[in-house]
Amino acid sequence: MQALLGIDVGTSGCKVIATSLKGSIVAQASHSYQIDYPRQGWAEQDPQLWYEAACKAIRECLEIGRLNSADIQALAITGPAHHVALLGANGKVLRPTIHWSDLRSAPQCDKLTADWGERLFGITGQRFHPSWTLPQLIWLKENEPDTWKSLSRVLVTKDYVRHRLTDDFLTDPYDAVGTMLCDLRNVAWSDEIAGYLGLPKSALPEIRPAEAIAGKLTPQAARDTGLNAGTPVAVGSGDSAVEAFGSGAVRAGDCMIKLGSSANVDLVTPTAMASPKTITYPYFVDNLGFTVTATISGAASWRWFREQAITPAGSLARITNEELMSLAVAAGPGAEGLMFHPYLMGERVPYWDPTLRASFVGISARHHVGHFARAVLEGVAFSLCDCMAAVEALGPKALRFKLLGGGSSNPLWNQIISDVLGKPLIRPEVCDASIGAALLAGRAIGVYRDWQSAATAFPSNGEQIMPQDGNREIYARLFGVYQDSVAALKTVSGRLQQATGAPPSSLQGTR
Repeated sequence: MQALLGIDVGTSGCKVIATSLKGSIVAQASHSYQIDYPRQGWAEQDPQLWYEAACKAIRECLEIGRLNSADIQALAITGPAHHVALLGANGKVLRPTIHWSDLRSAPQCDKLTADWGERLFGITGQRFHPSWTLPQLIWLKENEPDTWKSLSRVLVTKDYVRHRLTDDFLTDPYDAVGTMLCDLRNVAWSDEIAGYLGLPKSALPEIRPAEAIAGKLTPQAARDTGLNAGTPVAVGSGDSAVEAFGSGAVRAGDCMIKLGSSANVDLVTPTAMASPKTITYPYFVDNLGFTVTATISGAASWRWFREQAITPAGSLARITNEELMSLAVAAGPGAEGLMFHPYLMGERVPYWDPTLRASFVGISARHHVGHFARAVLEGVAFSLCDCMAAVEALGPKALRFKLLGGGSSNPLWNQIISDVLGKPLIRPEVCDASIGAALLAGRAIGVYRDWQSAATAFPSNGEQIMPQDGNREIYARLFGVYQDSVAALKTVSGRLQQATGAPPSSLQGTR
C-alpha cells in the first residue's frame, strides 16, 4: 500500500500518522517527552528528544500499519514556532531549547522596546514577547557568552528534526517569520535585525516554500527510522497552519478555534495582515495570510485546576473528570457569580503582558468545587472571546468556524465556547496537525493537484455545535465584567509581584 507520513513534533510529544493516498488513516503512533523547569519561570527541552521520539513513532507506525519502508512515498514534519535548536559548528546541540512558554527574556523585551520602539513591528509585523526567538537569543548572548560564541546554526523545531533526517538547512516562511528575525513583507531575513543582534545570516536557514522537497532521507536516518534512504521529505510548516490546513482551511474567512495547551482563534486572511494585538504569518496556501491569536493557558488551565488546585485537597482527589464535569453542568452559566481569569503564565493576545496573573473573582460561601470548575471553563472561553475580538478588528470577516484540539473532546466546554462566542462551530471528525503534514507531503510530490484537493482528501464534516440563545445573553453581559476586571487585575498583578519579589511563573508539572 502506498502511504504518506505526517510527523507532528509537538509541545509534549511526537505523533506520526500514515495515510493512504486516497485520504484514510492507515496507522498512527506517538511518543512523549518531557519539559524541564530548571528555575521558576524557565522552561527548556532537549531537541535530541524530538528526534528520538520521531524515530520511535515512525517505526511503531510502520509496524502497526504493517507497512513496508518502500510503501512510504514522502513525509512532512510540523511543530511549534519560536522554539529553536541551537547548533555548533560540529552540528551538535549546544544547550537545551528555550521553550516557547519560557518567560526569562521579559527584560530583553523591555530593552527591545527601548531600542526599537515601533520600528521592529514595522519590519516583523510582531510585537515583543518572551515567547519569540529574538528576545531569547538576546538573553543567550547576554547570559551565556560562551554558548553564543559557539553558535553556528539556528533551527526551528520541525527544521531541526528534518535536518537530522536529510541534512538540509532550510525553513519555510511561516517559521522564519515566527523567529522575529524576518522581514514579513519580503519574507527574507532582516539585515537590520541580524546586525543588531550580531548574528551572522549564515546561521539562519534558507527560506523555501512549505511544499518544496527539502531533501531525501539519509542512510543514517533510514537506519534510525526504518524508512528507505532516499524517501522525499517536504519542508513543512508550523503546527497551527498545518493543523488548519488538515481541517480543510484553504479560503479566506476560514476560522479555527483550538483548545490545546494554549487556546487559539486563528483566521485565514486574504494576505498577511499585521496588527499589534495579533500574531501574523504568511500561509503556505495560495499566498494567503494566517493570523494567530492565542491565550497562553487554554487546556493547560483545566490541567492546572485538576492537578494542582484539586489533587492536593485530600478527598477531592477522588473526583473523576466526569464527576467534576457533572458538577460544572449543575453550577449553570455564570457559575453563580464566580469568574476565572486564565493568566497562569501571563498573557499574549490581546494584552501582551507577561506580568498578568490568574484569579478567581467573586468567591462566596455558596461556591463549591463545581462552580470553580465551571468558572475555569468559562474563563478560557472569555479569553477566546478576547482573541476573537482581536481577529475581527482586522477587517476580514470570519465566516466558517472549526473547533479543534484535544480540549474539544469535552462537550460542555464546546457548548460554553459556542455560547460565549455566539458562533456555530463544527468539530471535524478527523483533524490533526500530523494529518495536515501528511497531506502537505502528498502535495509536495504531486499526489494532489492543488491545495483544495489536498485539504479535502479527508472529510471535514463533523459535529455541529450551535449557540444557545439564553446562555449567549448571559455570557454577553458577563464578558463586559470580565474585560473590566482584567483592567484592575493588570494593576494588581504588577504591584503584587513588586511587593513580593515574585519571578515570572510557569506551569511546572502541568504539561
